Amino acid sequence: MITQHVLKEQLHYDLSTGVFRWNVSHSKKIKIGQIAGTTTVKGYRAIHVDGKIYLAHRIAWLYVFGEWPKGIDHKNGIKSDNRIDNLRLANQSQNLANIGAKKNNELGIRGVCRYGKKYRVALNKNGKQVWIGYFESLETASLAAEKASKELHGDFSFHNRLQH
Repeated sequence: MITQHVLKEQLHYDLSTGVFRWNVSHSKKIKIGQIAGTTTVKGYRAIHVDGKIYLAHRIAWLYVFGEWPKGIDHKNGIKSDNRIDNLRLANQSQNLANIGAKKNNELGIRGVCRYGKKYRVALNKNGKQVWIGYFESLETASLAAEKASKELHGDFSFHNRLQH
């Protein structure tokens, strides 16, 4: 596992942009000052340091706070936004609470699905489904989902970031 000291020798991290740049050149392909890393298939930034690949949000935390994070959440939900102000410690349940609707969600509203002529709202908390209820309109179902999400997940509610 990389240390904060080694990390700072090899990379510079800009807190305001969340971008890592190389302090050293390990090959002809890498120039000093060049932006480090690539974007993964899942949208995270990954950086190859000393023979190992690290996710940029994890090493940003190490760079700033000197400790390896157990879990990290991107407050705004943008996986490549590694500004330190956008990162916070989170357990898996908190991290999962801060994701949007799945791509296959036909309504595009997290926790809401069509159920006959009504709309059903159900959310997850700590791996368990919490039933909210059935609603006549999409608008009332959406409002109920937003309210329940904020009550269940607090600051980690996906709906909280829509206001930022």
